Amino acid sequence: MLESEILFVEDISRLFSISQNTIQRKKWRKQTGMPLHKIGKKLCGFKREIEEWAKSK
Repeated sequence: MLESEILFVEDISRLFSISQNTIQRKKWRKQTGMPLHKIGKKLCGFKREIEEWAKSK
């Protein structure tokens, strides 16, 4: 897997113009269904999954 395929919270917040704090809220993630994963202590998403999620919205 390439590192460019992983989007961290900073990247996702810039992409969707949402604050990083909002993305990190468990309640918001559950409501929106955004496919995010934890790698160590960092929250991130795979680019392909995020794109598919955005298209479905």
